[in-house]
Amino acid sequence: MTHAEFEKDSNHSFRNRETYRFDELPDDGSYTISIADVYGNITLRGHNGSGAQLIILKTIHGLSEKKAKRVINDSKISVFHLEDEYLIRVRSEKKMQYDRTIENTLEFNLPRNVNINLEILGGDIDLRDLQGEYILNTLGGDVVITSFAGRIESQTSGGNMTVTETEGFIRIHSSGGNISISDSQGQFNASTEGGSIRFSDLNGSIDAQTSGGSIELDHITGDEISCRTSGGNIQAEVISAKVTLKTSGGGINLNNIEGNIDLSTSGGNIDAVLCKGSLKCNTSAGNISLEEVIGSVDAFTSAGNISLDLTYDSSIKDYSFNMETDAGDLIVHIPKGLPVSIESTIYGTGSTKELNSEIPLKITSKGSTVKGTGTVKGGTIPLLLTAHYGSITIKQN
Repeated sequence: MTHAEFEKDSNHSFRNRETYRFDELPDDGSYTISIADVYGNITLRGHNGSGAQLIILKTIHGLSEKKAKRVINDSKISVFHLEDEYLIRVRSEKKMQYDRTIENTLEFNLPRNVNINLEILGGDIDLRDLQGEYILNTLGGDVVITSFAGRIESQTSGGNMTVTETEGFIRIHSSGGNISISDSQGQFNASTEGGSIRFSDLNGSIDAQTSGGSIELDHITGDEISCRTSGGNIQAEVISAKVTLKTSGGGINLNNIEGNIDLSTSGGNIDAVLCKGSLKCNTSAGNISLEEVIGSVDAFTSAGNISLDLTYDSSIKDYSFNMETDAGDLIVHIPKGLPVSIESTIYGTGSTKELNSEIPLKITSKGSTVKGTGTVKGGTIPLLLTAHYGSITIKQN
């Protein structure tokens, strides 16, 4: 410690400030900063070049000067510089418990290339302009990560998490807050037990899960995206990747997606517009609406309607369509001249009026089953339509 100050801050508070300097700490990634067993808000700022500074600021509220000094002494935070181990260790001298009369703030000004291991008992974490390998854990507080490169694993038991302008591997978890990751590239793993997750303007892979909120994806380019939610909707817009989205308690909405797409919901609708590639949809209790779809489609619902509006692109070679509903209607819009081979079946009705097609079909009825078959221009693209206790309508655009 190079300097300490104790002063009266106002009529009802006192402030104690301790400053530590490490002038020779290198900017080469060899050093680790370890912070543990303290309550307080932590700020971490990076700069180019060697040298570091730590300011520990304690503010005491509602006590006399004598009692304030006693509280400061009882809550002393020790700082050790272990040069042989390339380590700076920050610890509470005694087992620290939450005390509303004292407010701790630790401000680090560090070389950009440094590693951090942070395990605090509560407080916010705010990091900017750093790179290395980081562990950032707090038992209660928000986490903000800005302009970072490297690897971060971070958890909070009671706060929101925000990540921007990062590059590398990111794994974050909140037990009771929202997560936002934007303007970054790399590998992103995010989970929350009680909030929503938002990804925007990313390049990389995503693995996300929430137990009690929604997931939003906006302007993502990458290899693979996998998202799961137990109690909310999933919305994705302007995506180019292999996409797997699953929700147990909400709907799925897509707009302008390119890639192999796998969608599943147990209790909601699926709506997709402007999708290019293979598209697989499965819902146990909802409708499926697909508009301006280019590529193969496999869609199933146990209880709902399916509507499909196809757009043809000659550059796509693997075209096939298979749609089935166990309790609902099917409506298909096909571009004129698309070389389809139609095989349509309706179970649970003997009436041919339930099968309506602008493309000529051979329609047969036997018992409680109606079938219709037909081809257009050689029928190289299979179109299988199956409805139970519903109707089938085929139209040409």
